[in-house]
Amino acid sequence: MIPAIVVDDVAADRYIARRRLAKSQAFAPVEESPDGASFLERFFTDGGLTATLSGAQSPCLVLMDINMPGMNGFETLEEMQRRIHALPGKGSEVLVMMYTSSDNPLDKSRAADFPIVRHYIVKPLSDASVAQIIEECRSARLH
Repeated sequence: MIPAIVVDDVAADRYIARRRLAKSQAFAPVEESPDGASFLERFFTDGGLTATLSGAQSPCLVLMDINMPGMNGFETLEEMQRRIHALPGKGSEVLVMMYTSSDNPLDKSRAADFPIVRHYIVKPLSDASVAQIIEECRSARLH
């Protein structure tokens, strides 16, 4: 099973993504975080998601929204990358996929500038997108 977390300020979007991932039976646990700051706090604490990572056989999936109050998705990614660089060997265990309502080419281009971002998904999360996420996670596990 692949551990996953959905980072999105909209509760309905988190719920839909969590349900679709869980329904695929490829992801567990599927966690939620309402904003970038709380995600970073959970992800980078002992006993948080870093503990999940250390015992995971698969990379951890992070579905990251872009437009969130406070820390937006890009700011969260910048801080996440900074912290991952301080944890030797942890970066390869994390797959970030942007999960957003923005179909703006500038947002897609900016997301592609982050080495930890593997894919850009426009909401809503479809069955085809979930299949693509599963394939990406399996491919990452083989490397």
